[in-house]
Amino acid sequence: METETGKSKKPEKQLVLVTEDDDLNYAYLEKALKRLSISVIRAHNGREAINICRENTRIGLIIMDIKMPVMDGWTAIRKIKSLRPELPVFVVTAYMLNNEEHISYEAGCDEYMTKPVNFSILARKLKKYGLG
Repeated sequence: METETGKSKKPEKQLVLVTEDDDLNYAYLEKALKRLSISVIRAHNGREAINICRENTRIGLIIMDIKMPVMDGWTAIRKIKSLRPELPVFVVTAYMLNNEEHISYEAGCDEYMTKPVNFSILARKLKKYGLG
């Protein structure tokens, strides 16, 4: 995309919803995303994420934890994908159970990463989806 001055501009949806109940994990992701000039909003659980996705069409991508109170990430991903199937979802989790990655992709996630998240890998994956 080019502006009138001929300079390229980033896609309009430079807004990421981070669904994370842990304050330290959220702070790390927020800092990493802002370093890439990406705006961030937060949901503390899956139910909040669904409500935010219903109300805010500017969200270009979701980063979703799995183990959260109220509603887990897998349930939230399924519901969000039924509302907005085109919306990319990255699962970021501290747990490395044998079948967790498989369940995440089955639920509809587009990318899977384990915590602690490596900044370079996150940046590369975001770029693949037109962010950062």
